[in-house]
Amino acid sequence: MMRTRLHVLLIACFLLTTTGLMAQKTKDALNNKTFKVTMTEAKKGKSGKPAQDEIEFRSGKVKCKTLTDPFGFGQIKYELTIDSVYTYEGTETIYIEFEATANDKEGQEVKMTGIIDGYGIEGSLELLDKKGKVKKHYDYVGGEKGGKKPKSNKKKEGEEESGEKP
Repeated sequence: MMRTRLHVLLIACFLLTTTGLMAQKTKDALNNKTFKVTMTEAKKGKSGKPAQDEIEFRSGKVKCKTLTDPFGFGQIKYELTIDSVYTYEGTETIYIEFEATANDKEGQEVKMTGIIDGYGIEGSLELLDKKGKVKKHYDYVGGEKGGKKPKSNKKKEGEEESGEKP
């Protein structure tokens, strides 16, 4: 009788642990989010003409027109390097840093990095040759599609910030 209870207890603990681990693995704060951004190519220290783009995060992959058109890459896997929440003016706000890299058949590498702070996003895209030299570099900035407009960082008189970013 005691052995049966012990077995049932061990099985229940195992199931709860594995279910919790699987739930953590699939949870991704960026999944199914789309950001409208302005991409600007940087050439020899000068900014090029800004272009509108959308960055989409779906099922662990990121895609945008700039990855596809000038770079020749489709969707690429991304990884969250920081995924946290902080409180600002009584509101919980997400703060995420991510990076995505992929290589093509010719040995070129594309690298995308970004920061999401609330509804805003900023970052860069680079295409590197096989020796690691930057062939193309784009900077981007924008906001979540359908998200709220970022609030001004100016504090009203008498207000204090109630949290800090990581």
